[in-house]
Amino acid sequence: MLYEVYDEALSRAEELRAKAFKEWVRKEDVLKKWRSYRAKAEDSIELKVCGVDGGRNFEEYRGFVVYVVDAEAVIYKGAEAEEPVKLCEIDILSPYRFVEERVRTYGEILEVKAALQALERRNVNLALLDGSLISSLIKPLYAERRRGLQGIDEFVKRLEAMNPWEANILSKRLWEELKETYGGEAGRASSYLEGVEKLLLYKRLLSLHRDKLIFISKTSRGIDYFSSFKPDLAIFEHASKTSGYSKPLEVMVGEKVKRRLPVDGAFFKSLRLTLFYARLEDGGPVLRFEVPRKLGEEEVENLLNHLAIYSVAGYPYPLGKAHVDVEVEGAEIEKVVKMLGVYRVEGVETYG
Repeated sequence: MLYEVYDEALSRAEELRAKAFKEWVRKEDVLKKWRSYRAKAEDSIELKVCGVDGGRNFEEYRGFVVYVVDAEAVIYKGAEAEEPVKLCEIDILSPYRFVEERVRTYGEILEVKAALQALERRNVNLALLDGSLISSLIKPLYAERRRGLQGIDEFVKRLEAMNPWEANILSKRLWEELKETYGGEAGRASSYLEGVEKLLLYKRLLSLHRDKLIFISKTSRGIDYFSSFKPDLAIFEHASKTSGYSKPLEVMVGEKVKRRLPVDGAFFKSLRLTLFYARLEDGGPVLRFEVPRKLGEEEVENLLNHLAIYSVAGYPYPLGKAHVDVEVEGAEIEKVVKMLGVYRVEGVETYG
């Protein structure tokens, strides 16, 4: 079959190439929204900065899942590195429902906890978090998970009363009671409460440390600037190769997150973010920035100055190092599975 695929690709190469590179926004229209700027590390005050990222992976078996999630806050003050904040969790996920969503949520919970520990226990001045705040709030599908779960609000209240430093994933403590209450729907109830726990942690992070947070994405499908068929990030990267930033936009979270949130919906939806794209070095990647406070162009430039000292190949080094450190590859989770004494036999059965 591959030969037919290759023949098809060769016969349509010119057509497909043209399709890939059409529908770009005109370069002159893009550059009207782009400010050339070379960040100046010498103009910034030396701050203690952390880069926060998380990793996750899982191995599926018949009826259960072995998962690994971890998170790290890499801390620097100038060239001086401090001991990072490291969190990890290994466990069996049961029941076998909403696997990818739940493992992703566990990873996000640990990331927020790592950021909170860096800010509250290590006196970090600026926390760089990998990813988009808006995307994190959109998932999971809270309304779908909650449907038909009578009495779930009582579990939410208990979760709200727990101390976030007591354990990695607090909502898992409620599992046995959820089984008794909801039977076969306990997996859905768990997924819902895990999402609620993530929101509670984000509420603490944003309430106490909003002026110290920056969310940075390497990829984005956002179309806030051009309403094009292509994402803003790709358009800015295509039109300009110089360091600089896009004219900042003020975005209300409620305009992006349309779904009803199960806790603190009014708080989250009233949040105003400053959204912009920036390239820290000539020829480097364009990154998406979400900052949960109002910034003008001068304040964006000050922020880029603070990051300039940490830029390596156009990316903040603490964030890049955290990403490398937390990656959980397939070979690593296979080692964990063997340590637990769980083996797959002929791809059919699993013994413990």
